[in-house]
Amino acid sequence: MKKIIIVLGIASISAIATAQYSENETESQSFRAFNVQDIVDDELFEAIIGKEKGKVIVVDFWGTWCGPCIQAHEQLKPHKSKINTDNVTFVYITSVSSPLETWENIIPEIYGNHYRLTRDQHNYMLRRLLGLRLGGGIPTYIVLDKNGKRVYSRSGFPGVETILGKINEALAK
Repeated sequence: MKKIIIVLGIASISAIATAQYSENETESQSFRAFNVQDIVDDELFEAIIGKEKGKVIVVDFWGTWCGPCIQAHEQLKPHKSKINTDNVTFVYITSVSSPLETWENIIPEIYGNHYRLTRDQHNYMLRRLLGLRLGGGIPTYIVLDKNGKRVYSRSGFPGVETILGKINEALAK
């Protein structure tokens, strides 16, 4: 069976904020928060995306202050429980533009792996995942197949059916 990784949202972590999180420090059945503050460029990409190879990855770049981002999370929530997590991973990325305390309060309700990145890290991940252009805003969604190849990207929430369809397409490859 093929695995698809979807990465949803990219967040930034300030130096002070990252000191509060380590890879397994904040973990529950529904979410995990990772500290990658001191990791740069290709090592950052591998720390976030590389460990999920073999799965379909859904990446969501989002912000705690972004109404459409929060609405999209709510719309996807009931569908995510039906997705086999052995095959699909959700990655949420935000930047330091999301206040730490607000981010900490919101992420327990959003199943997946969460990263709060510095601005430089956030921009690097956008460039790496989308090519030379930076995203057109948030939310931005990227679906990677089990080989880490981008099969879909879009700024703005495309709807639940589209996201689920792209996951299924990536799983079928």
